Amino acid sequence: MNTISIIIMSISFAVMLSTLILLFKFKMFYTRILISANIDTVSMIIFMTAAFIASPNLEFLLKAFLVLILALITNPLSAHATARSAFISGYRPKQYKTEEK
Repeated sequence: MNTISIIIMSISFAVMLSTLILLFKFKMFYTRILISANIDTVSMIIFMTAAFIASPNLEFLLKAFLVLILALITNPLSAHATARSAFISGYRPKQYKTEEK
């Protein structure tokens, strides 16, 4: 089972690396917050799946599951709090003008 968990962890790191590269593509602050929240959440789900497979006993499995649940709750909340505090402090998204025909 260690081989399967190593493969899944490698997939998690590949997802993290690809979304990190995508993070530098975007210029706006709010889209970067969205991408970084996705990096945290999706990579954590994939990584913890590998930890579930490699778990030596039931106690470790329950602790890892608790960590996953807490991460799924706190990652989106922290991204929202960061975006909300930026909006309240006056940092507004840029308005793009569209051409009318």
